[in-house]
Amino acid sequence: MYSHRSTLHKPTAEHNVDRSARFTILHLEDDPTDALLIHRHITRGFPNAAITHVTDGPAYVEALQRTCFDLILSDYRLPTYDGDQALALAREQCPNVPFIMVTGELGEDFAIERLQQGAQNYVLKDNLKRLIPAIDAALHEAAEHRQLMTAEAKFQDLNEELATANEELRVQNEELEAVGDKYRTLFDFTPIPYLVTNPDGVIQEANRAADKLLGPHAGDLLRRSIFQFADEKSLASLERLLRRCTRPHPPDRIELSDIVFHPWRHNGRRHSPLSLIAHVIVEPDLGK
Repeated sequence: MYSHRSTLHKPTAEHNVDRSARFTILHLEDDPTDALLIHRHITRGFPNAAITHVTDGPAYVEALQRTCFDLILSDYRLPTYDGDQALALAREQCPNVPFIMVTGELGEDFAIERLQQGAQNYVLKDNLKRLIPAIDAALHEAAEHRQLMTAEAKFQDLNEELATANEELRVQNEELEAVGDKYRTLFDFTPIPYLVTNPDGVIQEANRAADKLLGPHAGDLLRRSIFQFADEKSLASLERLLRRCTRPHPPDRIELSDIVFHPWRHNGRRHSPLSLIAHVIVEPDLGK
């Protein structure tokens, strides 16, 4: 249910209701003379209004159950029903439909209480010139409320879609992390030496097998040039491999196996007299 004002609305330029449109109105009024007079006032301002007139509580309840209206008008005092019951049912059955009480004498405190209960406005039967402005304001406010509800629903849908996308992304990240952990484990513990370089040939990663055979610990390999360790017979293959990474649109990953390396050198002397064969992986993105 949307908020309500506690005073009568006057016609303003902002109440840009299309009075030629077809509005459906449910009118609860037991006095046929009053009903006819009110209907005449309505059709002067809203010539295409479709008015459903009911005279008692059961007919009013049936009408609300049968269809939805754009506006509800109700007298307050009826023989076996009253405006409070009509208002309470309207707020329960169709809380977004404006409700205006059109009745006889109504004290200010009494009227304010009905507005607080959910009525949009009230009009006294001896002052029906205020009826059209009141309907104008109520329909305008209802239209604004529908627009706000639509915007809020769209915003809620977007939030739900974003939450779903974030959850999917979180799951994907966890899966990628799991795959990355498996890759790191395989990379580190495979017995085959692996070296990862950038396009300049600078070593970025080395697994344990490469570290063990080329240097005493990883810090001695990382950021060094791979050409420091490659055998002269493998230099041409390495250079061709690295050149492929400097071409336009290079592949994401290039791998070359059977590259012969000499073990780590310290003070111009080899750490070990043995040579070894390793796999070299070049990742162009590492050079950015």
